[in-house]
Amino acid sequence: MILSTTLCCSLPIIFASLYMLAITPTSYAAPSIFPPQNHTTPSSSDHEFSIAHYSPRILTRASLNIKNQAYYRKWMIDFYPLKVTAEDKKSYFQDGTFDEDLGQNLVDDWDNSANRGGYNAGVYTFTGPNRTYLGGHPPDELVVKVLRQNQPDKWAYGEVMALKLAGLYVASGRKSKNSIFAKFKKNRKSRPAIIMKKVRGMSLLKTTAWRKAGPAMKISLKNAVKEIIKVQVVDFAVQHGILYNDFHTGNVFVDLRRDGTVREAKLIDYGYPGMISIQSELTNRGKLEKYFERRWAKLWART
Repeated sequence: MILSTTLCCSLPIIFASLYMLAITPTSYAAPSIFPPQNHTTPSSSDHEFSIAHYSPRILTRASLNIKNQAYYRKWMIDFYPLKVTAEDKKSYFQDGTFDEDLGQNLVDDWDNSANRGGYNAGVYTFTGPNRTYLGGHPPDELVVKVLRQNQPDKWAYGEVMALKLAGLYVASGRKSKNSIFAKFKKNRKSRPAIIMKKVRGMSLLKTTAWRKAGPAMKISLKNAVKEIIKVQVVDFAVQHGILYNDFHTGNVFVDLRRDGTVREAKLIDYGYPGMISIQSELTNRGKLEKYFERRWAKLWART
């Protein structure tokens, strides 16, 4: 009888403690720096599950020295952008900056299917209001890239600048928290986010045609994709002085015809550390094409 009475009195205290643990943000003593992924395979992450699983306040990006990278060439200056000036922000952010609140429910915070990379918290399907977004873009033609860190760094601004040059940028700002407790907090804004046009297709390695193809057909498919992507990479470098350097299998989306041949191939992910500022006067199409061939052979070696 005494045991039963004690247990009954303790249960409310136990449940109250569990409730407080569930709603209290986790605190950390030191920043966590996430190293870059192995970019020879499609992006994946073992240390994250969804946006809701970790706090944005402690997340920073590891800074790499380009001269220490195996692919470094003397005509490479540094990772793009070299800096972000006030003029850049005025030019590239006329229709929104990272200070703009993009609203709630842009993405599903508990979506475990997002494509995540070493420097972002996921690229998610746009789940915002069922209406056309900025510029008249239908919701099903958009994706949202949520950044890891709470405050945008120059790499975040650089990604927006590169996306604009590539014709994929729609808007940038902050994704508000979806939590029911957000309205009780002083700062309702969470991570910086970029809304961009969806690139149709998928990685070549995930297509049915690739899985069913024999060795000869796989070589043919890879060569077809390579020639398309080479033109895109070299043209972008020549026109803008920026080298897209991270064209691994997960960053190339393909669209195949019914007979399994390649109709189109496009690059995705214009963020750090895949973009490099180059000295245009020290390069030409021939040099860039030669570099592309060697880089491609390395990145696609396991396919």
